[in-house]
Amino acid sequence: MRFRDPKQNGDPPPEYGSSGNMFTMCIHTGGSVHSGIDYVGGNIYKFDHVKRDLFSIDSLKKFAGYMDGNEIEVLYTKNDEGQFEQINTESEYEKCSGKAVSEGKELEIYILNQGKRDSDVGGGSDSDNSHDSGFVLGNELASANCDFVDNKDNIEEGSGVSEDMDEDNIEKGTGVGEDSIKDVEVFDDGSGDDDVGESDDDFDSVEDYDSENEGPIYQHTAIHDPHLELSMIFNNKMELIDAVHLNAVLNKRVIKITKNDRSRVYARCQGHGCEWRVSAMIRPGDGTFKITTYMPTHSCPESYHVKSLKPRLLSRKYGYLFKSDPSRRVTEIKKHMSSKLGVHITVHQAYRCRRLALEDQYDNVDEQYMLLWDYAQEIRRTNPGSTVLIDSDESSGRFDRMYMCLNAVKQGFLIGCRPLIGVDGCHLRGPHQGVLLSAVGVDPNNNIFPIAYAVVSKEDGDTWEWFLSVLKVDLKIEDDTCWTFISDKQEGLVRAIQNVFPNTSHRFCVRRLHSDFRNAGFSGQTFKMALYGAAKATTVDEFNRKKNDMIMLNKLVVQWLNDTPPQHWSRSHFNCIPKCDILMNNPCESYKRSNLPGREMPILSMLEWLMEHLMKRFQENRDRAHRGIKWKGVLCPRIQKQIHESMKHIGGCIIPLKDNDEHYQVTCTDGSQYSVDLEKWTCGCRKWDLTGIPCIHALRVIDCQGLNPEDFTHACYRVSTYRMVYDPCIMPINGRSEWARTELFMPLLPPEVDRSAGRPQKAITAGEKQNKRLGDKPSNNPYRVKRNQVTLRCSNCHEYGHNKRKCESLYLGEEEEINEDVQTVNLLVIIPYF
Repeated sequence: MRFRDPKQNGDPPPEYGSSGNMFTMCIHTGGSVHSGIDYVGGNIYKFDHVKRDLFSIDSLKKFAGYMDGNEIEVLYTKNDEGQFEQINTESEYEKCSGKAVSEGKELEIYILNQGKRDSDVGGGSDSDNSHDSGFVLGNELASANCDFVDNKDNIEEGSGVSEDMDEDNIEKGTGVGEDSIKDVEVFDDGSGDDDVGESDDDFDSVEDYDSENEGPIYQHTAIHDPHLELSMIFNNKMELIDAVHLNAVLNKRVIKITKNDRSRVYARCQGHGCEWRVSAMIRPGDGTFKITTYMPTHSCPESYHVKSLKPRLLSRKYGYLFKSDPSRRVTEIKKHMSSKLGVHITVHQAYRCRRLALEDQYDNVDEQYMLLWDYAQEIRRTNPGSTVLIDSDESSGRFDRMYMCLNAVKQGFLIGCRPLIGVDGCHLRGPHQGVLLSAVGVDPNNNIFPIAYAVVSKEDGDTWEWFLSVLKVDLKIEDDTCWTFISDKQEGLVRAIQNVFPNTSHRFCVRRLHSDFRNAGFSGQTFKMALYGAAKATTVDEFNRKKNDMIMLNKLVVQWLNDTPPQHWSRSHFNCIPKCDILMNNPCESYKRSNLPGREMPILSMLEWLMEHLMKRFQENRDRAHRGIKWKGVLCPRIQKQIHESMKHIGGCIIPLKDNDEHYQVTCTDGSQYSVDLEKWTCGCRKWDLTGIPCIHALRVIDCQGLNPEDFTHACYRVSTYRMVYDPCIMPINGRSEWARTELFMPLLPPEVDRSAGRPQKAITAGEKQNKRLGDKPSNNPYRVKRNQVTLRCSNCHEYGHNKRKCESLYLGEEEEINEDVQTVNLLVIIPYF
């Protein structure tokens, strides 16, 4: 007789050939009967290669009673009509087994009469126990030291003695001898003498256990104080193990689980000579665990390094710290947890605790991809006109990319925002990673205005070209000559903008440009100020002067300037249509920083967070514009403040010379001179042309004429325009359970994550990079200025990048002198002596 692995219970019986005396037996235990014919719940144990003469009816009852954990008086099987029939005699058993052999079917044995349970014989494996009832397959099997505690565990695991039982050791018709019982350790469920009765006439219900002798039930909320005591009942094994581990952490003891299988859990303290231990057994029928042995006293000292501390326990106890603020530093929470528990916590444990807490906060991350089609349909239903596009890999059905632009955002941008768009990407920190591409504009108050975003698997030229193509259609951009884009000069993005918007202006972020400038060998504060001065120049003549100053510092700058045209980074060559002179891609950087909490979530939770973030932003700006005290004027507050600050500097301009009512000549105290045209709103410095806000020269003229500067400011900065931008509403959506299910598309699978081998590289600050490059440790001396790297300058040729020792011109001069000396010596040698 061989026990079948429970994972293979659904397989058909094996072919026994023409032997005529073997069959498969299936024993059902622990279930209940409904409607008189259905056996619900319980466990199923199957045995193959069972010989007809292996069991007698009495030995079969004992064997089934061992599997059920109770004394069995009556066995049942089902007839052809599906009704229960008793198996009480040898003839009935011979009939059922013969039918199973002849038809090649399984012999179904049902245990319905659960009698009195085995009495408690103690807990744990530290003492040998005996029992007054049990099942032994003959004296020979008992004398072979077969332990049915281990046998049952092995049966449940699909291995053990029952894998190949020797039927020669089983005597047909033999009962269970008292001598044999004494040699066998019987499984003890530790549940006492509870009775489970049933009606002889009605099998529809089975009575519950008597609760008179049951112990206290462990409360799941006892995670902060896991008190253990004898006879305590746990819902499952994992709850028991967690309670033991947490008890060890709070008591600062090293406790080891010495036995852990499907029916038993033993734990001991590892302290020298400590008597603390706990043993728990499974309770047949309901799968709960009960403490049968508990020694609560420790005789060992406390330990600071507790191995029982698991990240799962930390997540259950302190996970709320990460859930309330996912952006909190792990090192801070690690110190908090370590001080509260009084034990050592590693950084790795703290990070795993954070990951488990965030995963517990959200639904199954893989299932979120299956709901993306429903989410897109819900967005289109509640916000008509919104664009939601989802692409997947046709071969594998995995998620590839997704684009989203809400209708209210689209309308607000086209109504009152300037034709300038910043584009950038940022990496997602969720379970499946990816990249979030974003397009951000500037609102009338010079604040960021998110337009559209997309989730892609990676950032390259193809994904950027796809994103910009969809954005072009979404914003209905037909003539791209009046549009301006600003980016960080990514190689794939630059090519994508040239392909999708061939006639548009493209600005490069000067901060990123300075990084390339420094990597080219032009580092130092002097080169940085020279580069920024050329970028801030508003006229071509001023730019040329700044350019010459850079060339005076190092002649090699010429090559770098030729490779980087000024129309991409200098205000002197910018287009005046966007009415914006920003040099850095700050709109995208600000948006990336604001959505940092959402980037750590799974994809659907992140998309919902981004939409809620936009809803809150629109509502707050809408209420501010209609009710704010600072919004009572004509212009937005930040523009008013900028004009007010410029008015403080108009004293540097001499009283302008008036040509007519529209044209003026303004001379400044530094010798510069500009012409101002109040009719066309232009100035010779081009600052008014670039921004649409009067410069100090125009403000000087406006002030002399007694005019209002607000009347000479572009309409894109007015409060009325601001209100028009944020008047469209982003409509809310229902919860996930209320979404309509789409059946037109196959559910999406999550993308495959390619994780690099090894530990991720630590992100370090610029100061740490400089210290690492110089080999210096950061100084903590408050009376000493930290040493900064200075670009070398040769004292011989006065060039940057090397010192006198490595100056090539110095060595070249020495070689020429040596060659002249050699020639002189040769001449002296060849003159003959007369």
